Amino acid sequence: MSGSRKELWRRSESPTEVWDDTDKEWEFEIVGEELDEDGKTSRYEVRWLNWHRSDGTNVTWPGQKDPIPVRAIKAWKQEQATRIQKILKDSPSSLAIKVPTTLDGHLMETDLRSQGYQQKLAIRRMEPSQAPNKLVEHMHGLLSKKVHPITQQPRQSRLQASQARTSTSQTSTSQARSSTASSKAGPSKQPASQERRLKLEKEWTAIADTSHAAPIAIVNIIDDEDGPPLPPNFRYVEQGYIYHKDVEEIDLDAVMVGCDCYECDHEGASACDCQAPSRLHNRNDKIFAYTPDGLFNFQVASGIEVIECNKKCECNPDCVNRVAQRPRKFVIEVFKTSLAGWGVRSQSNIKRGQVVGVYSGQLITRKQAEEMPLKHRGYCFDLDGYEDPDGNASDSDRQFTVDSRQHGNWTRFINHSCSPNMVVYSVVYDTIPEFGNPYLAFAALRDIPNLTELTFDYDPSEGDRAKKGKDKMPPGARKCHCGTEGCRGWVPV
Repeated sequence: MSGSRKELWRRSESPTEVWDDTDKEWEFEIVGEELDEDGKTSRYEVRWLNWHRSDGTNVTWPGQKDPIPVRAIKAWKQEQATRIQKILKDSPSSLAIKVPTTLDGHLMETDLRSQGYQQKLAIRRMEPSQAPNKLVEHMHGLLSKKVHPITQQPRQSRLQASQARTSTSQTSTSQARSSTASSKAGPSKQPASQERRLKLEKEWTAIADTSHAAPIAIVNIIDDEDGPPLPPNFRYVEQGYIYHKDVEEIDLDAVMVGCDCYECDHEGASACDCQAPSRLHNRNDKIFAYTPDGLFNFQVASGIEVIECNKKCECNPDCVNRVAQRPRKFVIEVFKTSLAGWGVRSQSNIKRGQVVGVYSGQLITRKQAEEMPLKHRGYCFDLDGYEDPDGNASDSDRQFTVDSRQHGNWTRFINHSCSPNMVVYSVVYDTIPEFGNPYLAFAALRDIPNLTELTFDYDPSEGDRAKKGKDKMPPGARKCHCGTEGCRGWVPV
């Protein structure tokens, strides 16, 4: 990576935090906790009573280097158990479960515990004479629904996983506070929020650099959260798929066809041998999906896969038909939004039609996706298989899903919008359409100013149908919070 590219995104250092006496007793109280996807506490939110930053804030998420005393944790857990028991005794209506503001597999557990979900469910099951609480029983099924991004084959079952509320003081601590404790270990001089964020930023940028892609920045000026929520052992993958051990990675050299064009844009798509299986036409002639300037031309109909030149083609890397496969040129910020959890934006202006990046993750079979726990399906993107000209779907054994829960890149944090500024399309360049494992590329629908959040519509087909009935929320849908002028009011789940 060149030094000049690093300078483009370098930010000033975070201000140094000052303590008047590192040997004093630091009084604190636990004000929140966050659970992992297995329902275990992953970290605690702490408010310091005799310390604060220059801006008056005094809440941190202590890391492993600053362990919280066991007595304080026990006191917190006892108070939470007492609070939930009080909720259960209030009235029969207290057995209801509010719809979480997040569909993230990790933070949904935090939200449900704060409402005493397991205790309420147990009570309901002991009362067979009453009608089941549909919302309680339905809660863990939310992530299994399918949503459809743009005009295309791929379908995403992820419903704004990055929309999670991560400040648990708004959930589990809104009605309770722990008893005050003290510790010789005060707030870390390298706050956990800064330490983890910088570590992720450095690791992800180094991995991106191996693919010659621009850096990744992680930004949070909203609160003290130390970075986006991630499962244990998450692996950043800038490009491509990680094949699951049960998915055979086939050598395509024998079946992949390349072109011998010197310049594909001069020869035309119809003259390129690699375009033989392409169904992208303009009247009787085959066309490329890109303009001579390398911009997506938006002439790709629903169900059509873009076929780019491949490693067997003799054209150069700057070929007009090599776009999605190029390294990402935009410095990406994974940033904390004010209302929608973590989102994504670019530090540079993006032109209409520019390809911003490609979805990555682990390639699994459709059957594996359908059999995984519901709470793990929030990052699954179905690749709906190649359809031949007669409309027949690909062999069911070749139907795949991309799972970015444990492996993935920055695209896993892109939020939904009813008026998105990006569109998703299917593209192949190191495989063939018949194999059913295309990539999913994101292209700008319009000019996007720098530092504008990048979004796409999780189900544009539903959006088209909803234009005439904006206020009619279908069963199972949830309220949309995209805040755009064209918001249809709901997102299907």
